[in-house]
Amino acid sequence: MVDVLWTEGNYNAAIDVEELWNGLRKTHPFSLFCAYRMNGFGGDEFAHPLMEVCRKHSRVIPAESYAALANMDDRLRAIIQLQQKAKSLEAEIAERREAEATLRRVKEELEVQVEDLRRLHEMSV
Repeated sequence: MVDVLWTEGNYNAAIDVEELWNGLRKTHPFSLFCAYRMNGFGGDEFAHPLMEVCRKHSRVIPAESYAALANMDDRLRAIIQLQQKAKSLEAEIAERREAEATLRRVKEELEVQVEDLRRLHEMSV
């Protein structure tokens, strides 16, 4: 149910349902296993919501690819690889933001120059 809400973009409702289950656990003992598809968390904007979802759970199990690894050494290698990919993506995001800021500045300068040329043209006519 929570994954359906999440997939539909109703993130707050998914987290609210998680909280409702946690409230029910205080009065009725039961085991509940939630499952979210990781592709629903793609993008920098989902870093905080993913942590909110994880905080609502007493235990979190990574995606199948991690759990399927044979031993702890393989799992640690997978973590290192994911951490390296995360650092690479963070660097790429920073570079992209810097490039976007530079492009905005150049665009603004060009707009000023075009306006100046337009005024000069009008004055010469």
